[in-house]
Amino acid sequence: MKKMSFRVLYLAMLMASPIAMATDSPVTNEPETPVEKPARVAVTPLEKVFSQMDTDLNNEVSRDELKVQARSALLLDNFSTIDKDHNNGLSLKEIEDYMGDLRKKQQEFLERMKTADKDGDGAWTVKELKSAKGKLASLEKNFKAIDINHDKKITEQEIAAFAQRTR
Repeated sequence: MKKMSFRVLYLAMLMASPIAMATDSPVTNEPETPVEKPARVAVTPLEKVFSQMDTDLNNEVSRDELKVQARSALLLDNFSTIDKDHNNGLSLKEIEDYMGDLRKKQQEFLERMKTADKDGDGAWTVKELKSAKGKLASLEKNFKAIDINHDKKITEQEIAAFAQRTR
């Protein structure tokens, strides 16, 4: 599997759930027109979001459908990686698989962060990051840019702000 960047992992961490990827309804400039196809019955939160994104009801989400969504940047930015069958459409299974991988990587990242926080204060020094032996290399490398208040510690808020600035 292709190595994911810190920014992608952190954005996934910020999103916390797949529901954050979409709004309650698609954002378009066109008036709503009745759709002749019957709508799928969404069972899980991800299926609900997928149903909202799949505006042409073909059981796949295209790049064009993602472009009109308010919060689909994660899927759009990683479209080629997610589209395993390379048909220019994302199936629910492809999105579920990708989100599952992100959740797993997010958990691993959070565990590394927790382990590195030796004093348990919720902030990380360069020394604490180095103790992770390269597992938090992107934080270590960007430490000065992340440490906004220059207190020689970085917090979750500073990491989030850095992720937003470098997006």
